[in-house]
Amino acid sequence: MISRKKYLEILENALKLVSEKDFDAAIEIFTKLIDISKNSEYYLGNAYLERGKIYYELNQLELALSDINNAMKYIYYGENYYYKSLIYLKMGKNDFALAHLERAVAMSPDKDKMQEQYKNLLESQKLEENTLQENRKINISTCTAYDLISTGYFNKIQAENIITSRDKGDMWYDIDSFTSELNLQPHEIVMLQDILEFPPKPNIKTGRKIEL
Repeated sequence: MISRKKYLEILENALKLVSEKDFDAAIEIFTKLIDISKNSEYYLGNAYLERGKIYYELNQLELALSDINNAMKYIYYGENYYYKSLIYLKMGKNDFALAHLERAVAMSPDKDKMQEQYKNLLESQKLEENTLQENRKINISTCTAYDLISTGYFNKIQAENIITSRDKGDMWYDIDSFTSELNLQPHEIVMLQDILEFPPKPNIKTGRKIEL
């Protein structure tokens, strides 16, 4: 396991490269840091977060989103949600940006600062604070694999498997049945519950048994 002293030393060097805009070198260091931090959830999550922030600056949004999602498996920070909101905003997914920014504000220890950033972001993108929750729903019975990937909680293979299962006749009528076989964190399930829309469960009518 990497020592705290060694970790902080490597982290300091990587952040120095970021400040100097030497992003390629910084990415290389954070990638190595990820490889040697497998035994520490904090170190691993923080390395993913910092590399994701670099990918965001480079406008490599899919890589940024993947890293931030990985970070959220290990560290539960408002900063994760904040950067996911920025990524979604660049992707043009304003509804998801709002949802994640709202969570970032709620989790931030410096709520005044985060709320000011929230306000500025809303104004710069001309987003409405009262965006209806329904506008950011993804209907599980009609969505595409890309719709699922866009939530940030599914990779390509997972999304395609879900759509394949649905097309073969499987259907889910609530968040519990949908996530029962998915390896998701509790906070991810909570977020998905706000994003996904399920069809009403059909009423199965049982008629009188006909005796032959």
